[in-house]
Amino acid sequence: MFADESLTEAQRLLIDKISLSGKSLIGIVNDVLDLSKIEADEMSLELLPVNLRDFSDEISGVFT
Repeated sequence: MFADESLTEAQRLLIDKISLSGKSLIGIVNDVLDLSKIEADEMSLELLPVNLRDFSDEISGVFT
């Protein structure tokens, strides 16, 4: 999308934050939809491991 334009480092960082925030918002919407499926007994749950370091890095990236 921005491949033809030269961006400053500050602009690139802002675009990265916007992109990460958009992905996070999609994740939240999907989680709410999943919760409604769970409450309607239309979904089974599966326990999976989470890499806590990657997760915390991703979250902190939104706020820095």
